[in-house]
Amino acid sequence: MKKAALTDLIKREDVVFFNFVDHGNLYSRPMTVHDNKDGTIFLLTSRNSELYHLLQTLTIVNLT
Repeated sequence: MKKAALTDLIKREDVVFFNFVDHGNLYSRPMTVHDNKDGTIFLLTSRNSELYHLLQTLTIVNLT
């Protein structure tokens, strides 16, 4: 799939699932897309949230 086609698909979504593995367990969290420019998805979370602190150590994440 070409980048332009993928970007068009992404632009249609308002919510994505943020998927990650922590201590051997798979987690999925729905997140609202804050902004989407050129296929880059921006998600917001609080600096005080558990997810923010997990992002400091996660090496692989997936958006669906």
